[in-house]
Amino acid sequence: MKSSIEVAAQTWESYLNNKDSIYIKFTLENLDNDDIQTDVTYLVQDNMIYPYCLARHNKMISGTTREGFDAVIVINQNTKWDCGFSDKIISSSKNLTSAILRGIATAMGFGASIRERKGNIIDFYIPSKYSVFDNLVISDTNKRLSSMVNNPNLKNFVTSNLYALKIAATYQLYTPNPFEYYSSLRYFKEKGSLMSYGLHTGEKLQQVDSKTIEILKEMGWKPNEPTTIKIIAEGIPDTGITSAYESHYFYFENNTGYPVNEPHWTFELTFNNGEKTILAQSNSSTFTIPALSNTDQYKKNVEGDINGIITLTAVTNGKKVVQMYNLNLEVKPAIYYVSKPIYTYRSSDHAYFADFTVKYGGARYLTVGAEEDYVTGYDVQDIFEPYQTHVRVGPFGDHHDAWVDLTVENQYGKTTQTVELYKLKKISIPGSNTTNLTDFNVKLYDMNGTLVKEYYKSDKVESLYLPKGFYIQKYYNKEECIKTEKIVL
Repeated sequence: MKSSIEVAAQTWESYLNNKDSIYIKFTLENLDNDDIQTDVTYLVQDNMIYPYCLARHNKMISGTTREGFDAVIVINQNTKWDCGFSDKIISSSKNLTSAILRGIATAMGFGASIRERKGNIIDFYIPSKYSVFDNLVISDTNKRLSSMVNNPNLKNFVTSNLYALKIAATYQLYTPNPFEYYSSLRYFKEKGSLMSYGLHTGEKLQQVDSKTIEILKEMGWKPNEPTTIKIIAEGIPDTGITSAYESHYFYFENNTGYPVNEPHWTFELTFNNGEKTILAQSNSSTFTIPALSNTDQYKKNVEGDINGIITLTAVTNGKKVVQMYNLNLEVKPAIYYVSKPIYTYRSSDHAYFADFTVKYGGARYLTVGAEEDYVTGYDVQDIFEPYQTHVRVGPFGDHHDAWVDLTVENQYGKTTQTVELYKLKKISIPGSNTTNLTDFNVKLYDMNGTLVKEYYKSDKVESLYLPKGFYIQKYYNKEECIKTEKIVL
């Protein structure tokens, strides 16, 4: 979830000329009817209310709310989420980054402030006050939502044909009857926009459309203005995602009306240690970057791609212009880290489970294959959580070794790493009958110094099942270590 939040935030940053932070709290909960719910904090000023982040953006206030958040976004943990960022999606899932992009738009004030109170009462978020977006909502007869403050016909009005900014089919809002709290007047009725109603299965929206930007601009947000010189990447999609193993050709589109002089191109990459390097440069009107020969030396993003920046500096009409193009160069997938397995013993059937964390990149999912000694079969599961995921395998018989194959694959290759799980062995922990000391406890550590188990005098004698290895058992009287034992299983 963290990676999807970061990507969504970076996407919005690229569209807005905003120097102030937007503070959003994210939670993962069980929701009955919605994939995502966003609650906005408003600033009251005269007869209007402003999303707190918009008020700060326009210098109406400084600082944060009393609670510290401009909005709270609740994500439904029961929804089957696709957490990838590329242009592909698991067909039976919904894309989390798309959902968060929509939630952030709502946090910035996109959507009416109408809410449903107890007793099916439809009212403004703060009675007698209307929001900036409310003032943009109009009916077929040019009646504005903001004019319906304290009007007993509000409930009928919000379920009629309403539009945002313009009375046109493409600007018509979703206004079902009965009213839906987290959907009504928050989305466009027509498809094709980031803010169209319904986050559909198998759909991935990772760009902010011009209609959504137009509404936010009318509300008071300042979008980044388009440049008059545009870098064109031949054969590369708008996402900027392409192969690191091929050379790529660039040129610029001139919309200034003046000649472009003194062009200078650079292609910049970042090494794993954080140092930046210029891999290629040119002073011509076109630019070609080479294929990468050693991709391991470059820093990867959360998707496992290498981020590159194409920069064009030129002079037109006597002014210096700078334009950048972000590249995401795909490489063979890699597994960066596998944590030490944590074993859980189940005494009812003398079996164990193993849990560990895997960090990987370059693939949309992780394939986990498990095989148990003396048992036929090979259990396989795919985990669709990118970059970092939790893996649980088992149950395995406590007297059996097991092997877990971790595999990531994309169009450029496949990487597999095997984790060996060892059968468990029994160790007895001393209890109350081992000493006459009144303040006595025992701590068991693995060889990395990680506390495995702690027992006190009041605990009964019991057995612990652990994988083979070296362990340190320390006996304490109060805070004083009175004995240390080394245990080999």
